[in-house]
Amino acid sequence: MKRVAILAVLMITAVAGAARATPMAIDLELVLAVDVSRSVDAEEAALQRTGYVSAFRHPIVIDAISHEKLGRIAVVYFEWGTYGNSNLVIDWTLIKDKASAE
Repeated sequence: MKRVAILAVLMITAVAGAARATPMAIDLELVLAVDVSRSVDAEEAALQRTGYVSAFRHPIVIDAISHEKLGRIAVVYFEWGTYGNSNLVIDWTLIKDKASAE
């Protein structure tokens, strides 16, 4: 049941974001669906968040994105806890270079 709820939130978030976005060819659409339920304490949640931030700021990741065929990806980040409880933290964002990764 938990997997079904996660999938439903993921699909709703992806569709809602895509409906507002201007169509553009990209190399990858990346959905970061992060568990912040009661099974995750505050320290673990902070570690997840800072890990994603560090990853997108890392020169190797930025280089990998910019050297793909189109040189850009789209990322959306949301956190979910219990059924029906999700929070869109970062809507669809285009990442193509260091400035946009920041």
